[in-house]
Amino acid sequence: HAGPHPVEEAPHRARQVVRSARDRRVVFLGDFNTDPHSDTRPCAAVFPRLQAEGFQLTNPKGEWSYHSGNGSGGTRIDHALASPALPIKEAKYVYKSGRHLFAGSANGSGPAMSDHALLSIRVARTKN
Repeated sequence: HAGPHPVEEAPHRARQVVRSARDRRVVFLGDFNTDPHSDTRPCAAVFPRLQAEGFQLTNPKGEWSYHSGNGSGGTRIDHALASPALPIKEAKYVYKSGRHLFAGSANGSGPAMSDHALLSIRVARTKN
């Protein structure tokens, strides 16, 4: 096998995709499989570089976004990364709404819908 391993190559490819959206109003949202605010693995190094280029990485309110349910606590792996043209005002993890339990065990009605909390963002109005 010649060249870098696909796993080692993934952050570089992800950065290329994100950078291609620089001049558009785009948000990449979901399970990043890492907490870019605390992870020290090489895969997380792409986020500070993108922030230095003007991209906005949210730091959602809430304790966790993913919970395996095995009692070991949760992790913060769901995030939003917005292009410079799309400012995000707020980001938060939502665990339940009314009787609907999205994730966790916080007094919901029945089992949780997912092992991930909902990630809610508010985007600032911008001039077109």
